[in-house]
Amino acid sequence: MLRSKRIMILAGILVIAIAAGAAWYFWGAQAQKEDRLVLVPSSFGDLSGWQDDKLVEFLPALHKSCEKIAQLPDSRSLGADGLAGTAGEWKALCAEALTLVPDTAVIRAFLETNFVPVQVRNNDSREGLFTGYYEASLKGSRVKSEKYNTPLYLRPDELVMVHLGRFRDSLKG
Repeated sequence: MLRSKRIMILAGILVIAIAAGAAWYFWGAQAQKEDRLVLVPSSFGDLSGWQDDKLVEFLPALHKSCEKIAQLPDSRSLGADGLAGTAGEWKALCAEALTLVPDTAVIRAFLETNFVPVQVRNNDSREGLFTGYYEASLKGSRVKSEKYNTPLYLRPDELVMVHLGRFRDSLKG
């Protein structure tokens, strides 16, 4: 009888130890899975296709962004949570960018001199999901005028419509 009690106690301790270990592993793993943006400085040489990229095609977007930044108050934060600094911190660089001519070597030299590429990670993981959204916003009028003189007949074929509420309840509507 005493031996069977000892076996029962030992089995109980073993079950508790296994359960505690499993709980520690599960909760510890969950804590590690919390998403955290980490930016790791890299080099342009690490960018696949960097030497072959058609940077001339990038120039109009850079110019448009810099023209917008030039109109913002210097104290205006840029990027999520001010991650990209303020408009004032970008204005001198943007002024230089606006003088760039459509020459790949010139644009590449400008970018390599003024920017540092970063690896975007989730904690220590180099793999992850990166999504971006663009919401088309068109201003128009039901009456033709000098300002609104081009009709919009149909939704463009390449415009993809996604109902985000199908993926997450908080995004419904």
